[in-house]
Amino acid sequence: MVRKIYHLLSVIVLISASQTFVSCSNEEENETPKEILLNGEKLEISVGEEAFVAPIKMRATEQEKDSTVDLGNGIVAKMAMTADRTAPTTTAAATRATTMSDGHYTIYILDASGNRLTGTDKELSGTVTGGNFVPDHQASIKLPNGTYTFVCHNDAVVAQGNNLKITNSSITTTCPMIGVVTKTLGSGTAHISFTLKHYAARVRTEVTTYTAYAEMDNNNSSFSSVSNGLTELSLSLKGDAPSRAASGSMMYTEASAKQFENVGAQAYSSVVKPFKTNGNYVYIPLAPGETIAVGDLKYHFNGKIYGKAANAVFPNKEEMQANHSYLITLKFASKTPLLLFQDGTVGYKGNESAGRVPVGVVTKEKTVETDTGTAMALNNAGDAIFYIPIAGNYLLPYSDTNVGQLFDIETDGLHYTYEYETGTSFQGHLSGPGMQFPPAAPVSDYQENGNYLYPAFHMAAHYAPGVPTQNLGKWFLPTGSQWRDALMPILKLPKTKFEGVNSDGQFTEYMQFLSDPDADFDALGGKVTVPLSLPTLQALFTAVGGTFPDGLYNVAGGFTLAGNRVHYIVAQPTRIVTTWTQMADMFPAHVRPFVHF
Repeated sequence: MVRKIYHLLSVIVLISASQTFVSCSNEEENETPKEILLNGEKLEISVGEEAFVAPIKMRATEQEKDSTVDLGNGIVAKMAMTADRTAPTTTAAATRATTMSDGHYTIYILDASGNRLTGTDKELSGTVTGGNFVPDHQASIKLPNGTYTFVCHNDAVVAQGNNLKITNSSITTTCPMIGVVTKTLGSGTAHISFTLKHYAARVRTEVTTYTAYAEMDNNNSSFSSVSNGLTELSLSLKGDAPSRAASGSMMYTEASAKQFENVGAQAYSSVVKPFKTNGNYVYIPLAPGETIAVGDLKYHFNGKIYGKAANAVFPNKEEMQANHSYLITLKFASKTPLLLFQDGTVGYKGNESAGRVPVGVVTKEKTVETDTGTAMALNNAGDAIFYIPIAGNYLLPYSDTNVGQLFDIETDGLHYTYEYETGTSFQGHLSGPGMQFPPAAPVSDYQENGNYLYPAFHMAAHYAPGVPTQNLGKWFLPTGSQWRDALMPILKLPKTKFEGVNSDGQFTEYMQFLSDPDADFDALGGKVTVPLSLPTLQALFTAVGGTFPDGLYNVAGGFTLAGNRVHYIVAQPTRIVTTWTQMADMFPAHVRPFVHF
């Protein structure tokens, strides 16, 4: 029994040792480099590719050629095709290290008459990774001495009978490449060096939006031929003599969802910044010497910009050639107002969410983070009188010597609402019982017998947009210049329209607008109006979730000392009227808060 067990153990050990030896032998065999022999000698093959070049015809002035398309949904798209000068170039095969694109390659042989040699030993294939060419299998090629043509192509090129074909059914993310070398075999070490030519124009797309990234769709870019001339490309076995099929697919598309990727990971900001989304390189098959005429290629873009569908078609405004690299730049601008959101960032209507809500229209953009921006509230805070009478005096929290020129008053409404004479000098003018003005309180919070002295200022200061806010300043009643600076960008009005407007003009007294905000009058006191399209203004605010009623609006500041006139603006269908009253304690006007951020 002991002998049997010992014998069995011996067999197991021998088998194990044998298996170990076989395993090691297999590993060593697998690690043996695959070689290619030509007539018994090791064949060295080096493969590189020519460098893409920037189109030399696209000079500085020509690079400015662009196509602008109004998409009809508040978005304007501008497309330009320029030379792609930023992409790294590749190194052609030479004595130094070569660079070639990763992928799978095939090499076949033609005799001196141009006939393809057949047989398993007359074709090679291999994979390139990181610049290293590894043949698919060991090969031994036997050729009589003579002159032969070796042709190398990647898998974007297909051999069919006596032709090479490059399909155009889709944009390829692999550039079709073909290299041809003529070699006379005689003596010496066999060495073949290919420099592959690019049989395509290379194109990439850069999308620029502002305040938020573009949202790209699948199948988001494609090209179509106007002339129907970009059909399947056929070539001779040497890669020359190009011809096109009489009919076939005219559309090049790229279906990869990852064709476009955001550049960086930018967050929403209080500053209007460009957000870039880049596309991969794609390749439109073209043989050397072929061109695409200006206007023959249509670029189709599909995506979502600022929450809106963006579908646009642009013609190429440059002739396109093989082995040239092009950059399509697309810039999308919004015609709708720039919005201030509750978190202090800016953006457009389509970029809101449950946690990101607009609270105002930006009237002064920030250029850097440390700058100060300004926004107008989306809605009125309500209606309020300008002040209440105190012991027979009309005491106003401002004094300005800019006689009657309401829109020329440059003082910040924030100053009037919160900071004007909060010390004893202003309080010394107040008399009568019930006065309440704590030293730390702004004038907008001064009270008499429980009533605020300046209701319009108080209403603006305590405006609540309906959602909690952060990174915003204080809401305030705007001055005439802040109204001007708001209406200029919103309505595209030049500053000259506001210059010289006299708010003390005759027959513009407040009373006539009480019963009819759109009342007409004879302007005998000089320039008292600014052109306005109130329906346009109202439509702009409606589109972003706001309102803008007609009628009178309170304004901080003006040519008014105690006991004199208080000035307003009146929003009418076709104009803004500057007006005044000496009874500001009797009749309310709209309160439109502004805020800095």
